[in-house]
Amino acid sequence: KKRTHAPPTAEELAIPKSFVVRRGTVGTTVRQLESDLRAVMQPHTATNLKERKQNSLKDFVNVAGPLGVKNILVLSSTEHGAYLRVIRTPQGPTLTFRIAAYSLMGDIARAQKRPHSPLNEFKTPPLVVMNNFGSENRFKLTSTIFKGLFPSLNVHTSKLSDCRRVLLLDYDEERDIIEFRHYKIVVRPVGINRAVKKIVLSKRVPQLSKLQDVSDLVLGGAGALSDSEGDEMTDTHVALGDKYVGPGNRRATNETHRSAVRMREIGPRMSLQLLKIQEGAGVATGAVLYHALKELTPEERAELKRRRQEKVALKAARRAQQEANIKRKRGANNDNDDNDALLEDGEDDDEEFAHAFGGGEISDDSVSGQDPDSDLAWYRQQVGEEPDDDFRATAQRDTVDKDDDNDGESKKSKMPWFKARREEQKKVKQQQQQQKENNKKGGKNDKKRFANASNNKSSKKARKR
Repeated sequence: KKRTHAPPTAEELAIPKSFVVRRGTVGTTVRQLESDLRAVMQPHTATNLKERKQNSLKDFVNVAGPLGVKNILVLSSTEHGAYLRVIRTPQGPTLTFRIAAYSLMGDIARAQKRPHSPLNEFKTPPLVVMNNFGSENRFKLTSTIFKGLFPSLNVHTSKLSDCRRVLLLDYDEERDIIEFRHYKIVVRPVGINRAVKKIVLSKRVPQLSKLQDVSDLVLGGAGALSDSEGDEMTDTHVALGDKYVGPGNRRATNETHRSAVRMREIGPRMSLQLLKIQEGAGVATGAVLYHALKELTPEERAELKRRRQEKVALKAARRAQQEANIKRKRGANNDNDDNDALLEDGEDDDEEFAHAFGGGEISDDSVSGQDPDSDLAWYRQQVGEEPDDDFRATAQRDTVDKDDDNDGESKKSKMPWFKARREEQKKVKQQQQQQKENNKKGGKNDKKRFANASNNKSSKKARKR
């Protein structure tokens, strides 16, 4: 994978990627508009992005950072019309537009006399053309956001054949509407005979069976090509600096070799009205920088700012409380793990205790003082000789005096540290026993449920029969 999956370069990381999603309940036409907008945003967009009702806008904003997505286009619909939100991640701003009117790509194709089906035009991003945007702050911000939807054009490294589409955004000052248009660039050679040009551009071989010579086809005569088209507009004639897509579109070697550039609309078409500009990336409750329908007073702005600060403080307090709860639960789990580890290490502790007080494995009788020869055995194991009379007398004094006063307990078992250790082990064993009993009860309940479910199924089958 290190050889086949090369890490992205700095130029690839700088390319702005995008999501086009819809929120809420929308109609069929808005769904199709979403698909058309994804086509416009190609190739740096998720064309096959799957959406679910459980997904919120916050989910898309959260995954935008790791995936390198910088723009999110959100379509929604209400009883008043359709809306488009353009979100710049991760810090915003968010632009909200009302879609006054729109036409789908299929509608544009049906309205044309000779519709064109795009093939390879969507492999490269379109050229963004902004027209008639004023010098106001809202226009500057809007133009910056739309330009940031696509990678910038580098004149020195870009190829002429990569310029296949144009996205035109024209502002109508009278209606306060931004016209959204999407075109395909079509280039055809000019400066040659019309008949020869049609032969070059035609995909079919002309019918020559009724002609005496090919000159009859070019110069006129029976079967000559039609010359009914109007003259070409000379303003669109350019000399190509490099080879372009299409027959005859080669690099111009002289002034006579020129090509005509046209634009053919492929859709979609939208009329957008800017309603609001807000700080934050969609889900954030930032300040409103511009509102087309409502002008806020300074007092209202201060009140909204105070409310936002209260929400932020409340959110921080809730997060701190959640973190404290998590730490508390983790501490309780760690205590339970320590008890389990203490229970598991009980055998090792008993062995160490036995090794220190008499050697060998410790038993309940030896711990309670019922084995008077434990010290003598320890002396024989460590020294390798039989104990003398003085050591025997000392060991005899430490043994248990089984009478009614001490109830058969040794001095060793009466020591505080010994009692604390035994009490702790008893508590751990009781907890483990209680857990086993609870597990057994749960298993019995599950068996009862399973038996009841099987009885219900068998009774239903019997009724059907």
